[in-house]
Amino acid sequence: DKNELKVNTDKTKCMIFNKTGRLIRRDFYLGTSKLENVRSYKYLGLIITPSGEISSALHDLRSRALKAYMALKNKLGISFRDHIDDTICLFDSLVKPILVYGSDFWGCLRLPKNNPVENLHLQFCRQVLGVQKNTTNHGVLLELGRAPLMLEAQRLSIKNWERIRGEHRNSLVGESHQNACTKNLDWYRTIKDLLSKHGMLNCALDPVVNVAKAFISRSKDIYHQEAFSRIVDPESKLRTYGLIKHVIAREDYLTQIRNPKLRQKLTKFRLSNHRLMIEIGRHMVPKLNKEERICQLCYTEVEDEIHFLTKCKIHEPQRKPIIDLCKELRPQFPYYSHEEKFIYTMSNPLM
Repeated sequence: DKNELKVNTDKTKCMIFNKTGRLIRRDFYLGTSKLENVRSYKYLGLIITPSGEISSALHDLRSRALKAYMALKNKLGISFRDHIDDTICLFDSLVKPILVYGSDFWGCLRLPKNNPVENLHLQFCRQVLGVQKNTTNHGVLLELGRAPLMLEAQRLSIKNWERIRGEHRNSLVGESHQNACTKNLDWYRTIKDLLSKHGMLNCALDPVVNVAKAFISRSKDIYHQEAFSRIVDPESKLRTYGLIKHVIAREDYLTQIRNPKLRQKLTKFRLSNHRLMIEIGRHMVPKLNKEERICQLCYTEVEDEIHFLTKCKIHEPQRKPIIDLCKELRPQFPYYSHEEKFIYTMSNPLM
C-alpha cells in the first residue's frame, strides 16, 4: 500500500500442506478479498501438492517436454533417423532441459519406479533407433552410449548443494544450510544418503573436490557395470548382444550406415527385437521354454541369432557373400566355432 502496489488475488492461492494430501479448506483474506484454497499450485514452474509428493510435478514436466519433442520430431520429418548424432544433439538442447527442470530440488528425492521423465527419454531413444517399446532398456541405452537421465538429475541436485554450501552463497541461504545440517533435515539427509550410496561421503567433506563432476562419473560407471553384468547373464534377453557389446560408446554403424531402414533392421537384430523363434516363443501362450523354440525352416535346433546368421541351411545363399568376405579378411575364419563366427561378423566394422 505504501508503494501503491496491488496484489493480483486471482493469481494468489492458499495451500495447507498435510501428510494425507487432501484439500483442507480454511478462510484466508488479503484485505477484504477471500483467497482460494487449491489442491495444487505451479510455483516457479514446478507443480507442488499438499502432500509434497513429486509425481505430479514429474508428469507435468513430461507433458511439457512431450510437446517440445513432438514439435521437434515433426519439423525434422523423415530426417529424424537420417542423422542420429544431430537428432540426439537437438533433443539434449531443446527437450532435455525441460525434463530435468527443477531437478536441483527433486533430483535427490526418492522417485517413482515408473518415472514419467525417464520414460520419455527412453521413448526418444527407442524411436531414434527404430525399435519397439518392448526392447530392453539397457540395450537401448548402451547402443546409443547413453545413461539414464536420472543420473543427470542427481548430478544437478548435488551441484546445487555444492553451490549452497560454498563461500559465495547468500547469507540467508548459508544460515538455512547450516540449520539443515545441524537438524539433519530431509533435504540435507537425502543428499548425504545419495553420496553415501555411491561411496562418496568422504569426498563431499573435501572443499577442493568437484563433487558433482566426480559423482556423475562414478554413477555412470556403476550403471554401466550393472548393465553389462545383466546383458551377459545366460537368462537375459540380451545374452547374444552381450557377446558383441563391450565398449561404452555409441555404436559406429549408427552413423556409418546412411540408409535408415537398413540400419534399423540391424539394430533390431542386435537388440533381439526381431521375429526369430527365440523371441517369438517368449510371447506365445503358453510360453515356450528356450529349448522348444525350434527354427521353423530347418527344424534342427533353437532359432536364435547365432543359428540364423551362421548355421541355418535355408539362408545359405544369402550368407555366402558374407562368409566369402570374412574368409578374405581372416583366412582362419572357417575354423572358428559358430559363436566366434557370429562375434567376428557382428563386430567387424568392414562387414
